[in-house]
Amino acid sequence: MAGYAAGRLLQAVALFFCITCLAYVLLTLAPGGPLSTLRANADISEEQIAKMTAQLGLDKPVLAQYGAWIGKALTGDLGTSFRTSQPVAATLSQRIGPSLLLTLSALLAAVLIGIPLGIASALRPGAAVDKLATALSFLTSSIPSFLLSLGLIFIFAVKLKLLPAQGMFYAGSPPTPGALLIHLFLPSLIIAGNIVGGIIKQTKGSVLEVLGEDFVRAAVAKGIGRRRVVLEHVFRNALIPVVTQIGLLTPFLVGGAVVVEQIFSWPGLGSLLVQSIINRDYPTVMGAVTLITAAVLTCNILLDFIYMRLDPRITLRIQ
Repeated sequence: MAGYAAGRLLQAVALFFCITCLAYVLLTLAPGGPLSTLRANADISEEQIAKMTAQLGLDKPVLAQYGAWIGKALTGDLGTSFRTSQPVAATLSQRIGPSLLLTLSALLAAVLIGIPLGIASALRPGAAVDKLATALSFLTSSIPSFLLSLGLIFIFAVKLKLLPAQGMFYAGSPPTPGALLIHLFLPSLIIAGNIVGGIIKQTKGSVLEVLGEDFVRAAVAKGIGRRRVVLEHVFRNALIPVVTQIGLLTPFLVGGAVVVEQIFSWPGLGSLLVQSIINRDYPTVMGAVTLITAAVLTCNILLDFIYMRLDPRITLRIQ
């Protein structure tokens, strides 16, 4: 176990360096740059621009820039934002909380809806609940998040005026838990809608596969009640593919559902990432990429140990 954990950790570290290096190179290859707006200003001379370029370290080769950045990042210094002149770590610490609140609440809602519907659909094929689960899975998987966002905003915010369409709290009012929940409802519902279809389909497929196993038929033949068979024999053995499906959602969830955060002006990591990319704010972009990469790699390692916990027959080996 210890050897496997050490091996997976080394793999994760290597992947971390590869991903962050690739992200940095691609970011610097994008058209424009942090000083592109200054170049359009006729009052700023080329000498001033050259001086600022040197101060920001942008006159060095790309790999040298990455080396300087990663060296500081490993010590916890993610640099200073080119756009706001604020420490990147402080900015990210303010944004990660709203993103986690939004995405984890959406994931919880999707799991609480998707897994029971998937199980019920598999146990009662052709019934009303199966048709409902199939329709919900199809609709949520086929409607883009931006279209669903605009549609729900039009219905609940514009026409019915029941829910707010922007921010985390009401402007000019003190923040309260009630206001937070009201603002959280629509964006979390949309993110949950985007992922619940996959959870329903994966759960249904896994349960149907386990139902055909010999040990399930043997349990039924022994006279064990249907509820007990489902809970003790079917559900646990069907969980591994479902956990995998949820784990694959990590990049989307940790990234903060960029589209939804932009539409609802949610002050999370996703909207910060978009703003920083537009402004070529390299330190902030790389700080966000670092957080997302570390979270995804960590979740992948944890998934392996969750598999072993769910099924002791699984042995972990480094490939």
